Amino acid sequence: LKVLTVNAVIAPSVYKDANMIRVGIRFWLAIVLTSRPGDVDPLVHETLFCCCGIYCRDDDNTMFDLLVEENGDDVHRTASLLVSELRATVKKDIKSLKDKVSYLKGLTALIHLNILMSLMPNSAKSLRSASLNVNVVSVVTSAVLKSIREDDPCRRTNVIAYITIVRNVFSFRGGVQWAVEAIQTGILTIIASCQTVISRSGHPLDDDDTRCFRKTINSLALYLTRYSVVRAAVNALASIEVDNLEKMKDLPFFAAWKRFLSILLERAVFMSRLGQKFVSAERKLHCEFVCPLPSLFTWNLVADPFPLSVQCLGMFPLQNLKKCQKCERTVYCSRSCQGMDWRQSYHKITCANLEEGNTSEPLNNFFTLNPR
Repeated sequence: LKVLTVNAVIAPSVYKDANMIRVGIRFWLAIVLTSRPGDVDPLVHETLFCCCGIYCRDDDNTMFDLLVEENGDDVHRTASLLVSELRATVKKDIKSLKDKVSYLKGLTALIHLNILMSLMPNSAKSLRSASLNVNVVSVVTSAVLKSIREDDPCRRTNVIAYITIVRNVFSFRGGVQWAVEAIQTGILTIIASCQTVISRSGHPLDDDDTRCFRKTINSLALYLTRYSVVRAAVNALASIEVDNLEKMKDLPFFAAWKRFLSILLERAVFMSRLGQKFVSAERKLHCEFVCPLPSLFTWNLVADPFPLSVQCLGMFPLQNLKKCQKCERTVYCSRSCQGMDWRQSYHKITCANLEEGNTSEPLNNFFTLNPR
């Protein structure tokens, strides 16, 4: 079946009728639906990808429309099949495999099938939505990264295809979520490894490829206003090898990468400082323990000839003062002052009033109250 689909002489006549591609689709479904994810022979996925290539034009989704139809018109199940197969393939320990070449061919086939199904501008919206719901972005990103780490002969093709297409995902609804998923699973590592991938392939980036890298990096930079993206990017950069970062200076899109890092550093520092509590060491307040003067009727002239209000009123740095936990308004320098203020002054009475004020209607409900 694979030979038929890749033969430039035979394929056009065999697949002149689009329904003939159902043979390859039914073959793939028959095996995948009766196997555990990851247990399918990689050649099976490679064959489906070859069938897909016959109708893989910018405005043609024939193969995926037929795939959904043959799978009982279940869009979610179809998307889950392809994504789960790629996820299970990525998790496989390649050292335990007998045929590494076949495994890598199957991995490449699944990467491109998932990209064509869900990430292309012309991908069917229903399949795209179902694929995004089962984390196709993170799965494809992890697969491309594994392709690089395992020295896949097709790693350059995988990286270029991924970088070219993934920036479209960031413009979809919920683009922040897809950006975070891509960063967490290795898109920055993929970009940083580009120089190694290109040098080993022997084919430098052309102008179109460079433009795609630049646009993808700029798309990520636009989301650096979000804390989740900044946090993910900072964590991702910490895991990138320093040698790869040094090699990036020779890449034609290095200026865009440098700008991305500059914005990331600025936003990371800003958000870090924003999360801190700033208390000026010079700002001071007084302890609010004050016991009022005795009245003329209760004043004991013999015991207290010079009546002065019992008070603390000492000035202390703001960070050293503690609030009353009940009213959250009055501050004290110590527990002893708080205890004396509760027993000897009017704070027991005023505290209840202040606490009631704290639990009053919130301001944002003011305009929804009925006029009286």
